[in-house]
Amino acid sequence: MKQTQKGFTLLELITAISLIAIGTAIALPSLLAAGESSGIKSDARDLKNTFALCRMEAIKRNCSVTLLFNKNGYDYMGFIDTDNSCEFDPAKEVILRQNSFSHAVFDVNKSDGDGLTFIENDNGHPCLRWDSRGLPHRNGTGLGAGTAYLQNTTNRYCVIVSKTGVIRISLY
Repeated sequence: MKQTQKGFTLLELITAISLIAIGTAIALPSLLAAGESSGIKSDARDLKNTFALCRMEAIKRNCSVTLLFNKNGYDYMGFIDTDNSCEFDPAKEVILRQNSFSHAVFDVNKSDGDGLTFIENDNGHPCLRWDSRGLPHRNGTGLGAGTAYLQNTTNRYCVIVSKTGVIRISLY
């Protein structure tokens, strides 16, 4: 009886490994780009959801709620604004949500170089205050609106709040 050996030859293994390496090298850039794209979408959705949370909490609690941006740290905070000042006072105001962007930064080519079109409070921080009826106001009097322009290496999104309180995300 003749015995047969089972298995792969060294040439077959090298060929299979080479094909896997070539396929990975071709697919890797598009996989990385997809990750970057989903990251900025996630940051834009988080900001939109925080705007919506601030609006709903203002209606539910029958009070003012402000979303305040830190343009240098790429973060933002929603808090109950007891004195309608659009300024956070840790001694008397409650934070509802605090978040920072993990995949995006403000597009400094938009607006006044900070990527935000919201009116600044007295401390120089862009903000938007929701009243108890769910309408957005700027610092001071009058209805507020604005846009946050977000970008990363692959995409650009903006989160827009209209004067009627409609919040939406758009590519730009």
